[in-house]
Amino acid sequence: MFRKLNLMIVAAAITMVIFNSCEKGTEPEEIPPGRRDYVWEIDTITAPFFSLTGISGVAPNDVWAVGPGGGLDKTIWHY
Repeated sequence: MFRKLNLMIVAAAITMVIFNSCEKGTEPEEIPPGRRDYVWEIDTITAPFFSLTGISGVAPNDVWAVGPGGGLDKTIWHY
């Protein structure tokens, strides 16, 4: 009795998982293209042992870059 009940519960659970997982498509969302007129500039950092490990920008004239540098005064840059 219990074995038959357990088998029915497992079969019902598998059926629910299969039907619930097949509702949504797997195609990626179509994202409309945006601006493509960016201007990149190359800058040379002159401090020894310096690398930027993070960058964040909130506006075209408000960009922050951080990373371990040669001294404490070279770890946060604001452009």
